Amino acid sequence: MASEAALRKEPKKERMPRVDQAKLLRRTFALDVFTCAWCGGRRRVLAYLMAYS
Repeated sequence: MASEAALRKEPKKERMPRVDQAKLLRRTFALDVFTCAWCGGRRRVLAYLMAYS
């Protein structure tokens, strides 16, 4: 027999797309992390670090 939860089939909630850290910092603190504090030039990403737990 089919379970009651399987018969109801609730629609999936739509997820908001993730916002990266640079955009969050810019929006929250008006801080552009890709602008160099000394010369005002643009920085670039050299690597991404991911932590696994």
